Amino acid sequence: MKRFDIAVCGAGPAGSTVACYLSRAGYDVILFEQAEFPRHQIGESLLPFSWKIFEEIGFAQKVRDAGFVQKFGATFHSERSKAGHSFLFEKSVNPLFPSICHVPRDKFDAMLLDHARECGVTVMQPHAVRKVDKHPDQVVINDEFSVKLLIRANGITNQQAHPDCYIQNDQEDNATGIYSYFPWKRRTGTNRDGDVLIDLFYENDEQTTPSWAWAIPINEEVMSVGYVLRTHVFAGYRKEGKSLNDIGQELLARVPFIQESISSTLPMEDYRMRFNFQRVSRQIVHEREIFIGDAAGFIDPVFSSGVHIGLNSARMAAKIIQAAQLPSGDFSQAALLPFQMTYRRLFWNYYRFVKLFYEKNLVENLFLLTDPERDDYTRQLTREFTSILSGDVDSPNSIIRSLDTARLTINPEVREVFGSAAALPVKLETEVNNI
Repeated sequence: MKRFDIAVCGAGPAGSTVACYLSRAGYDVILFEQAEFPRHQIGESLLPFSWKIFEEIGFAQKVRDAGFVQKFGATFHSERSKAGHSFLFEKSVNPLFPSICHVPRDKFDAMLLDHARECGVTVMQPHAVRKVDKHPDQVVINDEFSVKLLIRANGITNQQAHPDCYIQNDQEDNATGIYSYFPWKRRTGTNRDGDVLIDLFYENDEQTTPSWAWAIPINEEVMSVGYVLRTHVFAGYRKEGKSLNDIGQELLARVPFIQESISSTLPMEDYRMRFNFQRVSRQIVHEREIFIGDAAGFIDPVFSSGVHIGLNSARMAAKIIQAAQLPSGDFSQAALLPFQMTYRRLFWNYYRFVKLFYEKNLVENLFLLTDPERDDYTRQLTREFTSILSGDVDSPNSIIRSLDTARLTINPEVREVFGSAAALPVKLETEVNNI
């Protein structure tokens, strides 16, 4: 039996990052990844406050040296109102990180995994975790490896190991994404060409079902273009017999703002699909086992929050694991519970914020239909919104505080898992709930 302190299942950003943290802290870590790298993955746009994590694990300079496309903000546009606004990271509440990059995930994930190796992590790849046996003092993996703690960072596939942990979302909450790649055409000839473009549109004549499209340059030649639809809307297209390419090209014709960023409307490859984005785990801490990253929950890619939340879950987990290890070496569910509470505060903020984005048409109503710089109050709201886009939810932010009493339609099972209570500025509460 080969013995390690900690095993990590899954070598995506969350898994490789937690392995880096723990190995650098002196733990003997083994990481299992069933896929060969490099491999295709969606989720190319990072958030500026991820730099803090890259610096802590010694990875930041490698990212800077890789030549990735830089982004300095995000531009939102509405096809209904034809209004738009750019949110620059340097104008956020806490502008520590005024830029970040887009990354081809195949290259980025392979770089991060290589960095984990350099940090001393034992990497088993391709190597699937097929069998897990828990004992009072150890976890045995594939009858071959013994560890004190198992960290699940294997994304949606974790549902196969824990099928009863995940809450089924309401139909209106589920989203499906389709995407492909196009030749990138510069819009301005400046470094701002690297900013994320988000185009808001509607999937019905009554304009009550909001959808959105993204355009993200992932290298000097290629633009990632995709659309996020409510899953029941996507199902309607499929019932009409339309292929993914048919749907993608039909939607592209509806977002001329996105078309301006590509030099051809013909995709470079067939459209791909990511089905049913949202998931929430009832319990992410178990005896000698925790979930991080997408295995703990995934919301919606609207603010590029998936990788950022995954990286932060890795950071939080590493801190709690180190605290649990000393002095008793206790990896019980009770000892690890602080991770669940800390992580869920972050996840719950983003979860409700995405709900606010869809249900209240937040961006168009608060920032596009009126001048977001018209007075001190709206300028502050714009800074706070930009902070959320930056991945900074720790700075004082009245928009985040407003979520505790915003009247949002949230699955009762999900609300029960998280719970919420906090004070809310009266003025913003009225404004949010009147949207």
